[in-house]
Amino acid sequence: KSSSSLTTSLSATSSSYQEDLTFTPPNTFTEGPISEELCTAAAQKMKRVMVPVSTDVSDTGFVGISFIHFEAQKSSSSSNKKTLPLLLVHGFDSSALEYRRLGPQLAAMGVDVYAVDLLGWGYTQLENVKSFSAAAKVEALQGFWNTVGGSGEVVVGGASLGGAATIEFAAKNLYKEVSENDSENNNNNNNPNIHQLESHLLQLENDLLTEQRTLAEYEKSYQVSLERTKQRWKQQIEEHQRRFRVCYRAVPHHSRTKSL
Repeated sequence: KSSSSLTTSLSATSSSYQEDLTFTPPNTFTEGPISEELCTAAAQKMKRVMVPVSTDVSDTGFVGISFIHFEAQKSSSSSNKKTLPLLLVHGFDSSALEYRRLGPQLAAMGVDVYAVDLLGWGYTQLENVKSFSAAAKVEALQGFWNTVGGSGEVVVGGASLGGAATIEFAAKNLYKEVSENDSENNNNNNNPNIHQLESHLLQLENDLLTEQRTLAEYEKSYQVSLERTKQRWKQQIEEHQRRFRVCYRAVPHHSRTKSL
């Protein structure tokens, strides 16, 4: 998908996704209270949307995921080039409010920012949820972007636990823009296909095993050589001690006394 198709997809889905009508944004005046203006402004932007998940996560097939949309600000100095939206995920025991300061700054630079709560943290749905596992968190994150972002291209980032979740999310949704020339090259087998990549990986694995065996053999040889050297030194020391004792006994007693 191109950036233009992403923009269309986002505009189409932003008004069609199902908001959780039972959700009330956090009140920073009563929960704390919190005096930071950026936190209050971010909290007021927070919404919760129902996203699809498997019945292993919720019997209803949906869970409420809370998020804050810091909408990109358009300016006359902005370039005509479309900027991909940014999906940010907070760290352990936190919420989307973690990005209350970064979000507005990126938005001012023309970046559409979505700060999302991981399932089980922040202000996500907790009731009637069967699983809050790592897999469930990634599944809900996937469902969120499918619902709110229309499965479009997106840049992802996260901190701590959010970083781990976004890595899993990105690994399942890797994107590479394919031009007509790329397609022709693929048809001509000029680009590596999956079988070639598997072959390369297998070769690398074999090389690694060979290196490991070589290293193990070297280590064994080194230990044998070290042990032999220690034995040789021990024998030499014992021989010197024996010769010293023999020489000492051969010296007359009175000579030893005088010398002492």
